[in-house]
Amino acid sequence: MRNLMCFVMSSALMLAACSAVDPVSGDDVGHRSQASITGNSITGNALDTNALHLSTLNLHALNAAALDPAALAAIQDPGSNGTLARQFVQYTTSCAFNASQTFSFSWTDAAGTTHQESYPGDLGLAPYWAGGPLIASDDRWISACLTARVNWYGVRVTLSARSPGAKLPISDTERTTFTTREGAFFGNLFGTSPAVYSCDDPGQVAAARARYRDCAAGHVNADGSIVSCSIIQRLGPCSSWCADQNPTDGFFSRCQDPQAGIESSEVITVYLQ
Repeated sequence: MRNLMCFVMSSALMLAACSAVDPVSGDDVGHRSQASITGNSITGNALDTNALHLSTLNLHALNAAALDPAALAAIQDPGSNGTLARQFVQYTTSCAFNASQTFSFSWTDAAGTTHQESYPGDLGLAPYWAGGPLIASDDRWISACLTARVNWYGVRVTLSARSPGAKLPISDTERTTFTTREGAFFGNLFGTSPAVYSCDDPGQVAAARARYRDCAAGHVNADGSIVSCSIIQRLGPCSSWCADQNPTDGFFSRCQDPQAGIESSEVITVYLQ
């Protein structure tokens, strides 16, 4: 894996860059290692199940030949929903597959031009998904990873993604460089009733928002109202919902899922520089 040691923001007109190539967007970024992840600008709309029937991804291997026809049709849609579906699958691949794997397919736009897509893996949370169904616990790992990468502004911010169970090991450098805990993300996008959650570190909310990270605590509108990022449900302080804070790396080992009525151990805690 690679570690970006700079802050990268993108807009429709300009990309600020460091070096090397980002595995999600293909834009220039710096090297990263361990659990730091970049390319974290998935739009909230891409989580919306109107863009892609998420349950169809859960039933099959994550490869074009094995996809449910509805899922394949969604990512080949030349319209705006197809754009969102492809973004979702691009980020899903980055979360699930390791760096040696890719997800490839083609689609044809409204003008009749065929596009060959190839999305590289990165974090390796469920690399076996290339050949078989995703198991229930990894539904939740992929959901947490995707939710953690949503950005209200559509900009890329480097994250230190930390988890229990050594799913996302971190280095000493990462531990000392990323010291602002934004919050935690968990839930399940792939169930029959998709629900994902965020909680925040109250003492770091202002610092997180200053770094263009609003989705743990919510985005503040001009009138002072606070709104969620798409379908992410804000729960408030992590101390009220999560437990077993790791004394060294600061991640939470389990959080209460309000809808499922269970304690989820598939939790990603996000730290910022």
